[in-house]
Amino acid sequence: IVVDELIESGAIPPDSGSDESLLDLRKIELANAINERSSQRVVEQLLLVGARDPTRPIDLYMSSPGGWTGSAFFIVDAMQGIAAPVNAHAVGQCYSACTMILAAGTGVRTASANALLMVHANLNDSKAEFSYPRLDRARYEKLFRDHGKLPADWFPMTRDESYYLSPKEALRYGLIDRI
Repeated sequence: IVVDELIESGAIPPDSGSDESLLDLRKIELANAINERSSQRVVEQLLLVGARDPTRPIDLYMSSPGGWTGSAFFIVDAMQGIAAPVNAHAVGQCYSACTMILAAGTGVRTASANALLMVHANLNDSKAEFSYPRLDRARYEKLFRDHGKLPADWFPMTRDESYYLSPKEALRYGLIDRI
């Protein structure tokens, strides 16, 4: 977080850009917190690689402690908005917002044998009309209902819970297609 703040303030120069050799191979990596800066980089790469050849799959490799749901939805919406299928791969840690992106992959969704996934169920329980917490919870729960088969007792996701899943459990709950 401190590094992100220093980069955003201009005290540290931002990452110089993409690794073109990985992009030529249609591979993108996300290996840090999911925030405005990291999601912008991933979306730019998805759009670039997807435009080069909209028929060939893109591989998105992720190991992240999670982050902001809004930034995760930026990536999810970009994946769903391009023609190329995005194979989402969890390696290492795949927590919170990272699990959202994994579940919403538009190609094959995988987790390495050593991956650990986590789903939060700690959203605000606001029913106020036009409130951010109400809309954020609705879209978050919809994503997991549309792209997985989570236990019914995890909903509504308003308890102070974090559910950690092995790859086998993630497969059973429909968050991935294979290990």
